[in-house]
Amino acid sequence: MNRPSDSDGSPSVFDAQFGPRAASAKDFASALEPYGTLSESELERIFRASGGRVRIAASLVQARVEAGLPAGDTAPDRTVAMLSPSLNPTLADASRESAALYLLALFAWAPTITSSMVDLVHAAYAAAKVTNDSTPDDLTPLLTSAGLLAVAPGDEVFTVPTFIRLLMRRITAVDDGIAKRTPREALGMAVADVIGRQRADRREGLPELLDLVLEIRDWKILERGWARRSVNVFIDVPTSIEALLSVPEAVIAKNPILTLARSAA
Repeated sequence: MNRPSDSDGSPSVFDAQFGPRAASAKDFASALEPYGTLSESELERIFRASGGRVRIAASLVQARVEAGLPAGDTAPDRTVAMLSPSLNPTLADASRESAALYLLALFAWAPTITSSMVDLVHAAYAAAKVTNDSTPDDLTPLLTSAGLLAVAPGDEVFTVPTFIRLLMRRITAVDDGIAKRTPREALGMAVADVIGRQRADRREGLPELLDLVLEIRDWKILERGWARRSVNVFIDVPTSIEALLSVPEAVIAKNPILTLARSAA
């Protein structure tokens, strides 16, 4: 196993949260042997999805076997349910690595991490008022070197390993000593700011922003978008129809603007 540590010799914050990272796919396979039978392709898939973190992979594979499922079961809903609450990450202090985990939580909400999404995440990090002085540019190499954020080919800049992304999305609260806002709140502020500054006759980047709104479920942003563009939002961003139809009925019932927008959709 690759076991990085902090300068005082204690396990790194990353290892404390996710367990040590396997140094290679071979080491990863050896560590998982006691938990269930996996094909070579299943091992490779789980290795990538867990970022090589054996603790996460072993817990999930064991849960599948105990439930009578194949060790390599890939059903997304079952995967979410079988990632034990004991694996949930926490932001425990104002250290540099905890700040990096906060940045990772922001990246984890993005459906795709393009250049414009990187800019948005950086803006959200600033809006969160993270107490550590490190910048996102300082922290990103920590995440990539730990395998928690991977450089991607094509239009995407980064990807977050699937299981890591699911776990980071479980962070629903943060201590004031670490940041002033949760990752979802900070992203909502950043998206609202971008939409608020965008000219009404421009639509660049709006589909990507709307995809993120659907993930973080910040329905106030949809309200602002409708108030700003009215029915033009359906021309600017066709997926806005799906977004408005996704707003929970309890929210619609209390919001006349979204009620009108839903009716138009």
